[in-house]
Amino acid sequence: CQSVAAACGFAVSRRADKLAKDAFLNPQSRFSASMYKDMQAKRQIEADALFGEMLRQANAQDLDVPLLTAAYSRAAVYLQQANYAC
Repeated sequence: CQSVAAACGFAVSRRADKLAKDAFLNPQSRFSASMYKDMQAKRQIEADALFGEMLRQANAQDLDVPLLTAAYSRAAVYLQQANYAC
């Protein structure tokens, strides 16, 4: 996502990058993504609004974003399995 943001003129600062990594990558952290919490609770998620838009922007910038593509695919599978509209 950071490469997409930077390509669109919205580079993430080093401080924001560090804060996010500290919050989400530390196994001792109590933070987790709201989408993850929604999936754990079997609630609908906004995959297209988040991942879909980032993918559209990546395509417009001709960026290769395999992790973002995988995340979107996983979210789409979740929605389909839960019988939510994609």
